[in-house]
Amino acid sequence: QDRLERKDVAGLLDFEHQAPHARMAHPEPEHFYPLFFTVGASAKGDSFKSIYKGFEYATLSMSCFALTSAEGAATNLA
Repeated sequence: QDRLERKDVAGLLDFEHQAPHARMAHPEPEHFYPLFFTVGASAKGDSFKSIYKGFEYATLSMSCFALTSAEGAATNLA
């Protein structure tokens, strides 16, 4: 969440090395890759805000983020 909110693209792309259990959380990362498209579509001044934090079955993260434009309107969801 911290890397997303800071738009730390290098840190996000290096998730397999940065996160000690990335392969356990995402054995096949196709559900994680759309995040990179959303980050790439963001404009300068846009920000990501957490809009929901929660887990299902004790381990399945249901975290949701909103991409907010510099003007303050939610423009996309990740």
